Amino acid sequence: MIKILIIQTPWYDFVASTAIEGLVELHKENRIQLFCTEKSNYASIENDYDLSIKEEIAVQLGRKYVDLIILTSNNNVKGYIAEKINRLDKTVYLDGEDTSPYRKNPKDFALYFKREMLKSVQHLDNVRPFQFGAEKR
Repeated sequence: MIKILIIQTPWYDFVASTAIEGLVELHKENRIQLFCTEKSNYASIENDYDLSIKEEIAVQLGRKYVDLIILTSNNNVKGYIAEKINRLDKTVYLDGEDTSPYRKNPKDFALYFKREMLKSVQHLDNVRPFQFGAEKR
């Protein structure tokens, strides 16, 4: 079973919420274990589930337990949690910016998903485009 930690923005973010919403379905089917650093973006639904964990638990799980760490973009993401974990070989970044420049340095991640990835720009081998998804509502 794959164990995933998501470090997401505390604010609503379409990219983060679409990813979390899809992963929650796999979690509910016991196909993955999912942990999130915030209650936002469908990581917690009142009277249904709550996948949010405290920062110190996220760091402990990130260092020794999880197989994949997903860091999202937008405001107030606690990126220092990923820095404390320090497992860049297991960390992917979801760059949901509408603009072409990178929000973070792609060299700092095993895989970097970029929205609005211009073909006219030379990209590193670990940078991949991703498409918008549709939320399940």
